[in-house]
Amino acid sequence: MFNFSSDQRTRLVLFTSSLGQSNSTGLTVQIGGVSVPIENVGPVPGQPQFSQIVVMLLPSVPTGTQNVSVTLNSATSNIGTVSIIP
Repeated sequence: MFNFSSDQRTRLVLFTSSLGQSNSTGLTVQIGGVSVPIENVGPVPGQPQFSQIVVMLLPSVPTGTQNVSVTLNSATSNIGTVSIIP
């Protein structure tokens, strides 16, 4: 696996439906109970009914299978899972 980012941090792209916004105002993402920085939010090209959220994984995100949730203005998504490997 290659990491081309200048800070050597891993990014994760989450796909959602019905998000309806292009900025991170009122939006939070938690992975394994840790709030992670949102770097970009926007529509999926060619699929306007879907949005993509790019987040940066922090060293404090635990490894293993972790719950993922997206919250927009106090409405929280269904819980998904992601596997984080060291």
